[in-house]
Amino acid sequence: MRIASLRTKVAEYLFFRPQAFYSHFLRSFMHKQWFVLAILVVIIIGLFSWFRRPESDMETEISEKIKNAYELSNPGSTVTDITLIPEGGVYKVIFKFDGDLVEIYVDRDGRYVFPVRTELSAAVEAMTAQKEFFSCLREQNTILYGVIGTNATDLQLRTLWSSPYLGNIYFDCSEERLDTCIAMNVTAVPSWAILGRLYAGVATVEDLETLTGCKFEG
Repeated sequence: MRIASLRTKVAEYLFFRPQAFYSHFLRSFMHKQWFVLAILVVIIIGLFSWFRRPESDMETEISEKIKNAYELSNPGSTVTDITLIPEGGVYKVIFKFDGDLVEIYVDRDGRYVFPVRTELSAAVEAMTAQKEFFSCLREQNTILYGVIGTNATDLQLRTLWSSPYLGNIYFDCSEERLDTCIAMNVTAVPSWAILGRLYAGVATVEDLETLTGCKFEG
């Protein structure tokens, strides 16, 4: 009886009141569409909030990168009082470097320093690798003998990036130190003292890795 009654109502909607049937169907469909759309909006907002980093966190990271880049590039120096000021699409960064006021610009993602475009993360990684490499050479009692201003020594220094950490292993043989170098049997510059042996000539990073066991991870 109920089935027959239901069939009668369906037939009435389809054949005698089609406008009411389709109107009801459309309202139901639109209701579902809005429901799905609302869910999608909530998901998108949630994802945006999840992936969007707070500006304060980004500024902290940029400050740390600048501090690391400058201090690693200049051993013994200190960076203090870092202030980031938003200016358009970049940050104006003001800080004290060994007490002197320095002003640079960094992009809002903290990747590049202007006006000379330097990638901060890459600079920090490179300087960290150099620091570790020369620290290892120092631990091996490796010494580079040279005379700055001569072509061969200058080439050797450039081969090693003219790194600020060369000071850990470099011994200059000019003027008053010449007698000391002669006493160490140094007859040509550059020369390398590695594990009790002397090697004359320009050495590459690969040469030093082979002779000392130290690895450059840059």
